[in-house]
Amino acid sequence: MPAPALILFAHGARDPRWGEALALLRSALLRAAPARRIEIAFLELQAPDLPHTLATLAGAGHDRIDIAPIFWARGGHVARDLPALVQAFTSARPQLRVRVLPVLAELPGMNDFVTTALLAAADAPDAPAGDGGSPADTRAAVDAAFAIAPFLREIGRGKDGARSLPRERARTLMQAILAGQVDDLALGGVLLALRMKGETAGEIAGFLDALEPHLQRAPARAPGWVVIPSYNGARTIANLVPLLALLLARAGLPVLVHGQASEPTQAPRMRVTTADIFNALGLAPCPDLRAAGERAAAGEPVLAPLQGFAPALARLIALRPHLGVRNVAHTLVKLLRPVQGPSLLVSSYTHPAFGQLQAELFATTGAHAMSLRGTDGEAVVSARRAQAIEHWRDGQCRTVTPAQAVAAADSGLPAADAPATAQWTRAVLDGHEPVPAAVAAQVAAIRAALGA
Repeated sequence: MPAPALILFAHGARDPRWGEALALLRSALLRAAPARRIEIAFLELQAPDLPHTLATLAGAGHDRIDIAPIFWARGGHVARDLPALVQAFTSARPQLRVRVLPVLAELPGMNDFVTTALLAAADAPDAPAGDGGSPADTRAAVDAAFAIAPFLREIGRGKDGARSLPRERARTLMQAILAGQVDDLALGGVLLALRMKGETAGEIAGFLDALEPHLQRAPARAPGWVVIPSYNGARTIANLVPLLALLLARAGLPVLVHGQASEPTQAPRMRVTTADIFNALGLAPCPDLRAAGERAAAGEPVLAPLQGFAPALARLIALRPHLGVRNVAHTLVKLLRPVQGPSLLVSSYTHPAFGQLQAELFATTGAHAMSLRGTDGEAVVSARRAQAIEHWRDGQCRTVTPAQAVAAADSGLPAADAPATAQWTRAVLDGHEPVPAAVAAQVAAIRAALGA
C-alpha cells in the first residue's frame, strides 16, 4: 500500500508567480521525504484544485491523505471552505481517510522559528530591502549571502590546519544558524569542526553578538540581576544552586537561573538538574521573562527555561543526543544574561581551557562577571574542596574569595537526588541545618559585587 500522501493546499492567485513559493516548499519536502507523495492544490484562481488532486491521489491507491493548509491563521477558508470540499469528496468514498493538518501558525515551533528568522533578517548588516522578486530570487540571495563552504574551509581543517574566525565573521555565521539558513548536514559539520578546532574568545564574542537580538529579557531591577546559568546538574554531589539562589533572593537580590537539560536521557548516571530541585521545592519555572520582575518582587528566584527566551539556541543544545558530543551552544549558554539593566553573571568552567577562554572574553568585553571552577559543572562553590572565586569588572580581575577561605569540608550534605536535596535545602532555609561555609562566602561575595 502506498505511503500516506500529503497535499499542500493554498488559496491561489491570478499571477502565476504566486505559486512558485508553494513549488519551492514541495521541493524541500520531497528532499526531506523522497518516499512520500506530495502534491499541490489551490482553492481558486490556479490549478489544480483540491478535488482534482484528491482524485489523482485516490486513483493512485492512496487510502490516507493529509492536507496541509498553507495559511498562516485559521480563517474562513480553512474553517468553512476546506471542510466542505473534503466532505463532498469523501462522502462517496468511505474507505478514504483524509486528515486536515494545523495551519502554519499552529505548527509546533513555527512562531519561534519565524521570530528568529525575522529578527536575523532585520539585524543583518547591509541587508537589501525587498524588491518584490520571485521566491527563487530570494532563495538564491539567501544562499549566496550565507554560503557555508567558505566558513568550513576556515574552521574545518583540523586542529593544526584550521583558522579561527574573526569576530564579525563569527557573528555572520551564527546569524545564519539562528535564522535556520544552514541545513542540517552543514550545521553538523560546523558544530563538529568548531569542537575539534576549539573556539576562541573572539569567535565566542561574535556568536554572542549574533544572539543578542534574539533573547527575551527580564525587566531591569535594582541593584542588578544575579544571573546563574545552570545546565550541567549534579551527578556525584548534591546540587546546591537552588540553595545559592534562594539565599540570594532572601537577601533581597533579584536572581535569574536559566537552564535546560542537555544530558542524554539514557546516560548511565543521570544528573540532578536545578529544575528538578526547584520542582521538588514547589517553585515553578517562568516561561515568559516579562513576568520575571513579579517573581523577584515576591522574593523568589526566577527559573527560566532556555526554550522560553532563546528557542533557536535551545535547538542547538538539543542536538547533543544526535551528535554524541557537546557543541558550541553549551559554551554560549553559560555566558548568557537575558536581562535588562545592570547584572552580574555567575559562570563556571570545568576544564582549564574554558576557564582561560572565559578570562580572555571577560577581559576584552569588560563584562561584569564571577567565575569559578564548577561543582559538577554548576556555578556554585563546592562545600567539600578548596575553590577560589574571581570577580571581573571593566576588564579587571581580582580574587574575591581565596581558596583557603572555603577549603573546610562541611558535613551533613544530602544525597545527590532531587527530593533529598530539596528537603535539606528547605531545612537550611528554615534554620534547622547550617548554611555551608563555602556557600555563605559565595553569597557574601555576590552581594558585595552588587553593592547589596
